[in-house]
Amino acid sequence: MEKDDNTPYKFYLSVTNLSNIWGITPQAIIQYFGEDKQDLQKIGKAYRIYPNDMIAIREKRKLPNSKHKIFCTHVTKGGVGKTMATHGLSCFASMLGYKTLVIDLDMQADLTSSFGIKPVPNETKTILNAFTKENTIQECVVQINPFLHLIPASMSLTKFDMHLKTTNTNSQTLFKRLISPIEMDYDFIFIDCPPSLNAVTSAAQLYSDVLLMPTELEEFAVQNLEYSFDNLASLSEQYEVKCSPKIFLSKVDGRLTSFFDYFESLNASYGDLVCKNYISASTEVKKALKNKKFLWEVKAKTSVLEDISNLFFEITELNEWRNKRVQ
Repeated sequence: MEKDDNTPYKFYLSVTNLSNIWGITPQAIIQYFGEDKQDLQKIGKAYRIYPNDMIAIREKRKLPNSKHKIFCTHVTKGGVGKTMATHGLSCFASMLGYKTLVIDLDMQADLTSSFGIKPVPNETKTILNAFTKENTIQECVVQINPFLHLIPASMSLTKFDMHLKTTNTNSQTLFKRLISPIEMDYDFIFIDCPPSLNAVTSAAQLYSDVLLMPTELEEFAVQNLEYSFDNLASLSEQYEVKCSPKIFLSKVDGRLTSFFDYFESLNASYGDLVCKNYISASTEVKKALKNKKFLWEVKAKTSVLEDISNLFFEITELNEWRNKRVQ
């Protein structure tokens, strides 16, 4: 496995990012740090707020932990922004000072590549290695930075579903058993699934607290939501399903009047299962992921980063972060 030279090890929030999160001015953010701002790194005229700084802020503001820890992103249609959402949400969690683990289950390894890692079949250690006991789960973890870790994917994962079927593995306990040695090391776990219905994706859903289901403004994408709900219903007949489904719109062009009609239609069909926040379309973000760039490195003006922040607070139910003003 090779790691690219441009892998973003240092994630940080700017004062502008944090002011958008809190809904207050950048000047108020600086005043909030007071004398402590001496510890903030300043590049030119801009302060950089690193995860350790955010831990101190969370402790000072006495923010509660999230009600949900494990998030699985899955839908049976490809190209709906699943990988971008998982990349963005996990990065943002780590930037807030939360220890975050990302598990890539998609053999195409787009998420793995987005973190600057080149997967090599039969060499890159995936979760399959832990299942077959070729490696410990700890040996499968790659550190992107101290707050963000990854269990990568490779084409070797094509064999995972077959292994589960031939060994009659219990889907209910599979991931709990594999991840349990390291689960308590993390505040959040994000799992990126392939766009298929099989034993692996079912096991990931059974392990998760929240099932994130991205969809687009097109009829076929909605049909695929039904496939996902049918699969959840089928799992519920065999196992105790704890995950709560959450639908969110991705690649949205808010200028289109059809967006509002479609959003209302989704709400009419699925009610509270539909997230109020969505992720906008952005060619710049798409290019960034393709070029293995951290999303917050995008220089062009885009609302996607704010969208991801909003979606993160909604799915984790940490909206107090927005509502509580700096004191």
